[in-house]
Amino acid sequence: MSKCVMNSRIILYAILSKAVLVNLIMVQSASACSTPVFQYALFRWTPDTYQVLVFYEKHFSNRQKHALALLDKLENNSLIVCKRIDISQMANADESIKSVWDNLKRLKLSLPLVIVRFPSSSQCEGTVYVDSLSVSSVRQIASSPIRRNIADKLLRGDTIVWLILLSDNSEHNRRVKKLLSEELKKYEKQYFKNNMTKIRFAI
Repeated sequence: MSKCVMNSRIILYAILSKAVLVNLIMVQSASACSTPVFQYALFRWTPDTYQVLVFYEKHFSNRQKHALALLDKLENNSLIVCKRIDISQMANADESIKSVWDNLKRLKLSLPLVIVRFPSSSQCEGTVYVDSLSVSSVRQIASSPIRRNIADKLLRGDTIVWLILLSDNSEHNRRVKKLLSEELKKYEKQYFKNNMTKIRFAI
């Protein structure tokens, strides 16, 4: 067995052992309520607000203004905080904005640019997404098929949705998915045996 797969197995066992304790607590807490605790919390979850920066020079075309209107709509729905930065006025910008712009210049992309940054609450620094400003790029920010798929699975009652972040090694990806599928099936059976309650996972 390769070291990568062995490490994956160790991490998976550690996660599942913690999940047993968490699920036992959840079952006891939810015994007097028909709605599972995790779903109750999920429905009341306040989404993090992402920071969106738009770098431009002096003006926007009509199509770009349409894209900006879509960003404004997202901001009005409290999904993002959007800030526009005219690079001709960069001397007056904050140091953090100047640092982002210095990194962007190396990409040699055409202006205007739209950049999505991690929410401040995540304590992660860096850029999530970079593209030229267009209606298409804004729609990619606003709607993600994978995100929609995850939400649908949670809303239908799946307890946990697992994401596998693929590497460049297709064989390693296959073995990780196989390992995760096998271990989750074992855990589902063991959980039902101990609690007489079904638990569902999705990958």
